[in-house]
Amino acid sequence: MTARACLVELTNLTRGLRRETLPHLPPAPGCEGDDDWNYQVTLWKKWIKWEKDDPVVLAKEDPAALRNRIIYAYKQALMALRFWPEMWFEAAEYCFDNDMEVQGMEFLKQGLQANPESTLLTFRHAERLEVITPAEDGEAAAVRKGQIVRKPYDDLLTTLYGLYAKMQAREREEIEKLEEEAANADSPRSRTDDDDDDYDDRPAPQSTKEKKINELKEKTKAEMLRLSKVISAVWIDLMRAMRRIQGHGRVNEPLGGSRQIFADARKKGKITSDVYVASALIEYHCYRDPAALKIFERGMKLFPEDEDFALEYLKHLVNINDITSRPSASPAYTPIRVTYQ
Repeated sequence: MTARACLVELTNLTRGLRRETLPHLPPAPGCEGDDDWNYQVTLWKKWIKWEKDDPVVLAKEDPAALRNRIIYAYKQALMALRFWPEMWFEAAEYCFDNDMEVQGMEFLKQGLQANPESTLLTFRHAERLEVITPAEDGEAAAVRKGQIVRKPYDDLLTTLYGLYAKMQAREREEIEKLEEEAANADSPRSRTDDDDDDYDDRPAPQSTKEKKINELKEKTKAEMLRLSKVISAVWIDLMRAMRRIQGHGRVNEPLGGSRQIFADARKKGKITSDVYVASALIEYHCYRDPAALKIFERGMKLFPEDEDFALEYLKHLVNINDITSRPSASPAYTPIRVTYQ
């Protein structure tokens, strides 16, 4: 009777669910198909939650069967939601919470194969590697552990920098296309005798071209800025991980630590001021190293118009009780008068 009642309940719960074996890319938020996609995700989650609530009453008599049912539901969901990192993450977390380490790591690895640009899966994979890798004494052991933990970050950064390069190439191609269209429109052969009279009333092809190019550059700039923030977040998380594993470290040596990551991030580029802030705060709060002030000064020269960075610099100066220095980026710097109430 319990099984029959559960079957009816599950059938009603999953009505409308499309159990597809051919996965599709999720639509962009707000675009066509987004509502339907979110509805499907909601139905899959309802099914998984229903299994976890154990309406079949297996938790006491056969806990292994209950876990198998839940894993089966996750695998069915991931056949349709292969390109949805959140579902891979939830499946892995369930395995880790129920002492299924191997299955959890397999979920993360397969999820990263399908979604190599996912920061969520990469961070969780690296954190798990850091936890399960045995801690051993000695510099050589720290170097080995650092290499193991860093690999997921390096793979993610390779993917993200590749996306950045594709954005730049796409921008160049579209600009060349706009210039070619403007040149063709400006050619005398593109005009006929019938439209000679009203040709002067039309906007100049050159001005239209410049307007479109400026719009394209602004759009691409915004996309690149968002991607730079993601890249910076990855470098920061890697920097903190290496500090835990290898400590302060030394640049260009096997035990590089957090300093080597900061040097690598600066060399690769495409980062925001957040990386400089994170490195400076690690230097100061973890090691009380005066290099923190030098990092802030260097960052102020590179990001002179970043008000958030200037605010973090001011906070640091207040924290170290420095009331004489000021964050200056150029000779045109004008100090701000602050009124205390």
